[in-house]
Amino acid sequence: LIGDVAAAATQPIAELREAGINVAVDLSGRKLGDQLKTADKQSLRFALIIGEAELKTGKYKLKDLQTGTEKQLDLKQITKTLKDQRGK
Repeated sequence: LIGDVAAAATQPIAELREAGINVAVDLSGRKLGDQLKTADKQSLRFALIIGEAELKTGKYKLKDLQTGTEKQLDLKQITKTLKDQRGK
């Protein structure tokens, strides 16, 4: 989570969990780069970036920590991407 968005981010996080996606949330308030380094050290494949801009547009940044690629997707697209990746 980027900035003071924890309360507003509960809705998209809940939707992903309801769709069967495991979601861990970093509420540390650290810089994004530090949060991504921690996720990478934990061998997580993807990081979902939720900030004020993403909440306004409904498009969230999904970063593949293995390849470094980043896509801006809505929740439905994120769910499909993660479920497709899980099947590989």
